[in-house]
Amino acid sequence: MDNGARAVIHRLAVETAEFVRRLEEAGGYTTPPDAPRSRADRLLGRFDWWYHLRNVVTFAAAGRCARRGGYDSRRFQADSCRMLRNVEACGGRVSIAGMERLREMSRPAVFVSNHMSLIETTVLPLLLLSRGPYVTVVKEELLGFPAMGAVLKAVGVIAVTRSDPREDLRRVLAAGEAALRDGVSILLFPQARRGAVLRMADFNSLGAKLAKRGGALLAPVAVKTDFLGIRLGPFRDFGPVDRNKTVHIEFGPPVRMEGGERAAHRQTLDFIAERLRAWGGEVE
Repeated sequence: MDNGARAVIHRLAVETAEFVRRLEEAGGYTTPPDAPRSRADRLLGRFDWWYHLRNVVTFAAAGRCARRGGYDSRRFQADSCRMLRNVEACGGRVSIAGMERLREMSRPAVFVSNHMSLIETTVLPLLLLSRGPYVTVVKEELLGFPAMGAVLKAVGVIAVTRSDPREDLRRVLAAGEAALRDGVSILLFPQARRGAVLRMADFNSLGAKLAKRGGALLAPVAVKTDFLGIRLGPFRDFGPVDRNKTVHIEFGPPVRMEGGERAAHRQTLDFIAERLRAWGGEVE
């Protein structure tokens, strides 16, 4: 890595640390109306391809770093911050709430989030790494993607096949319990598929099972990220961009497992559904 690349990475890390500090002090973040944008962003940010190009450049740089063996949580968080800035660079708005709830957690947690688009996958590391290490439950096929796969292998994940539910459950429970014992939190998306509509029947209770067995808190995360639509076919993550829709992320009160798995799961799902309705989202 040359000195210029090192300087850029150092600058990004410093900017990320400052952003996280202000985020934690305020308990949240909202894109200011006068958020600075480069000349290129002001000229090209109205085009959807510009948003996707910025993401591709970020992913490609992260993948190169990961393949060289120099990718760590500090770089992961900085790249996640860049993903948030990519939304703003193209005229999008971001609203984050509930950060104070992360500070209140004294032990590892199982974070359970609904899943709408690629945005929550790329922006949540910025927020979750502010409280400590975590691993994500992901589809095994993602490990085969050139840039994303290298990054996921570098930061550590729990991979599932989605073809054998029994084996996937065994794998997640075993690896998840081990991670929780080591002080590492878990992030999972229990929906069968991504979509703008929250179908409550598709939201499985794996998070509650894992929290119960691992003696962890269950932490709901509500997201509304239909700023980025989903395209049909192999390029589903290169969907249309709707700048009229704000990217919302909010952490809910952590759920203790004394009341049992079913009650904890319902409490988690109710929080996510309530926030989605408040943001104008659709819940079935």
